[in-house]
Amino acid sequence: NNEGKFKLDEWDIKNDPNLLLDKILYIKYGKNIDPFWFKYGSIENMTLGYGGLIYNYSNMMEFPSIRRVGANTGFNIGALSGEIFLSNIKDVSRGGTVNGLRISYTLSNNFPLSIGFNYVLDGNMFSSMKDNDNDSYPDIFDDFPNDSTLWNDTDGDGWPDPGHGINIVDSLIDIDANNNNILDSEEIFENLGLKATPFSLKDNKAASNGYSFDIGYPIFKNNIFELIIYSEFNSLNFPSISTTDSSFIRSQRDGTGFTIPGLKSILFNTLKLSFEYRILNGSYVPQFFNQAYDLNRVVIQTSNGTTNIKTKDMLIFDEYRYITSSSGFYGAVDLNLFDLTNFLLSYADMQADSTRLLNFDIALSLNTDNIPKVNSAIAYYHRNNDKDPFDFANPSENTIMGYKIGYNISKGVNLIWNFRQYYRDDGTGNIETIKQTHIETAFNFDF
Repeated sequence: NNEGKFKLDEWDIKNDPNLLLDKILYIKYGKNIDPFWFKYGSIENMTLGYGGLIYNYSNMMEFPSIRRVGANTGFNIGALSGEIFLSNIKDVSRGGTVNGLRISYTLSNNFPLSIGFNYVLDGNMFSSMKDNDNDSYPDIFDDFPNDSTLWNDTDGDGWPDPGHGINIVDSLIDIDANNNNILDSEEIFENLGLKATPFSLKDNKAASNGYSFDIGYPIFKNNIFELIIYSEFNSLNFPSISTTDSSFIRSQRDGTGFTIPGLKSILFNTLKLSFEYRILNGSYVPQFFNQAYDLNRVVIQTSNGTTNIKTKDMLIFDEYRYITSSSGFYGAVDLNLFDLTNFLLSYADMQADSTRLLNFDIALSLNTDNIPKVNSAIAYYHRNNDKDPFDFANPSENTIMGYKIGYNISKGVNLIWNFRQYYRDDGTGNIETIKQTHIETAFNFDF
């Protein structure tokens, strides 16, 4: 039951002992059916309850370029079960991370009705913004991302603006910061047209949270077939925010979702089918904390020469701000074919007056236990909260696809090929394609 996986590449921990933590892919004790279990490091396929708030979440979507160190633990004591997780311990010092808990209780073996409560909190959505030099200015705004004493360079000549991001010797200050061939000393400072102090992570927070109640009952269960009926009530809340420098403003939002009924069936432990009828009100979207959450937790958009910061809720609900309620269905198919291949497909169709909101996810993974030398193989495509998720020729910022293949070089030594493609604003208001390919060597230790 106990195992660990460690990633080794550049053992340079003398200057920064925290790098040692990044070398641990995960350490695990026990299984989630044991009286007590614990996992440190990677978190994948995290779902609480029936998934109305958090579904299939992973803190590994940007690995290895961004390494998140999570913690997940739980217990099973008689009819009572509990689970707690943190997505990234390192984000706690930056204002907060994604964390959640679940408590569930089963009435009895003779009447196995289960009742559950879930809570999810993102203490600070801004903590996902990379700040390499820790000067509180995210790299995307910082003209000197590797120097904590500098951040603005209006004319892009490599010399810092006067009075903006410099507290060292004056000889390094740009004497013509706006590049108009007039010395700054001969112009009125207020007329130079220099960049404003960029958005700062210091004292700025954007939180989101949600809670849910669920109830479920297995109406039929044997070794061949199982059918569960359930209902789930979910609530999301996004507090209003106005940053200290007024560079970010978010209005108060909240909403609820009600699943009634929900059905889940399992046939031969091979085919799993799910169906839900959903009623949504206000600013609520099912599975808000999903697998791609860390990729669009905060999105930078450019319009008419102005750069705007948007949290995920703003990206979703600003476009549909006039929608107060919607209803529709969600379905999913999970097929395990002879324990060789696992195929997962889900689709949601929600209607609000004349607006349809569609979600589409598909993933294919191979059981590599019977494939020599290959230890992992998965491909996926996700497109959520879109008007047309099947418009493959015109992907949106809600689209992510990729694959991952692991090859066993020798015992305990793996070569991992990881490709991921997603889309974001290119700084001019257009969507650009981001392709990332990582080739890594990982060492596994079982103990």
